[in-house]
Order: sequence, then structure tokens, then C-alpha cells
Amino acid sequence: MIQKFLIIILLLITSAYAKELNLNALLEDAKKQNKQILLFLHIPNCEYCTIMKKENLRDKETVDTIDKFFLFKQIGAKDRVVIDGKSISHKEFAKKYSLFAFPSSLFMNSNGRVLYRSMGFRNIDEYLTEIKYIGSKSYKNISMDEFRENLEFEKDD
Repeated sequence: MIQKFLIIILLLITSAYAKELNLNALLEDAKKQNKQILLFLHIPNCEYCTIMKKENLRDKETVDTIDKFFLFKQIGAKDRVVIDGKSISHKEFAKKYSLFAFPSSLFMNSNGRVLYRSMGFRNIDEYLTEIKYIGSKSYKNISMDEFRENLEFEKDD
């Protein structure tokens, strides 16, 4: 009896921390707001995930740039994503979008087309550069390397 009670408590606690993201609704919101989508995937006990959450995602310029161009959502290991009415796990979502390292950032347009995948740790400057590159839609005209060079050139002025 006690064992069943503990299992129920554990399930309630676990479900309290898990969230469900409806990707289709997020895409609709992005269309209405004329924004792109940025999804940040992370897992527990990942030192680099924690650093990016504590530093990159709290950096004022990074947060302001994200707010300007994107609808931003975090997807944790216990979270689920609903796509076309089907609920899938964090792991299934990562596999579907070819995200094989964490932390990962998935950049999408409002039609759900993947624009860019960023896997692994990025320091604040690296992450901000990626966000600006995708957010400004510079990917339509120049490569990421050219964009970085242009930013470095602007810093030298």
C-alpha cells in the first residue's frame, strides 16, 4: 500500500515539472506576431546546458535580441511536444529534428521549416551571433562565416 502511494506521489511530482509545448499553436502565434521560433533543448546534469541557461539566457542583449525576433521556448528532458495532435517526448523531438547533442537550439520559421540547428555549448558572444544571424534573416544573403566577419569588422570601428 505504501509503495503504491509513493508511486502516485512520484508521478504527481514528476508531472508537475513536465510541460507540454504545442508546436502547431506556437507556429500560429509566430505567424500572427511575424516572428520566428527559437527552441532551446536541455537535459539534466548537463554542465553546459546549465551554463547557457544561467549566463546566455540571462544576458540582457541576448534576451532583448531573442524577444525582438523570436518566440522562445525551452524544452527540458521531461517535457513533451505536441505536433499535429501527437504528443512526443523530448528525446523523440530531438531525434525528429536531428539534434544529437545538448544543449541544442532549433531555429524555425513560422511555417515550421528548420532554418538552423545549433548543437553544443556556445558562449554568450557565439550564441548572440547565431541569434542575430537567424533573427535578421541574414542567412538569405550571406553565410554564417561572412556574418561573423561583418560583426567583427563593425566591432573594430
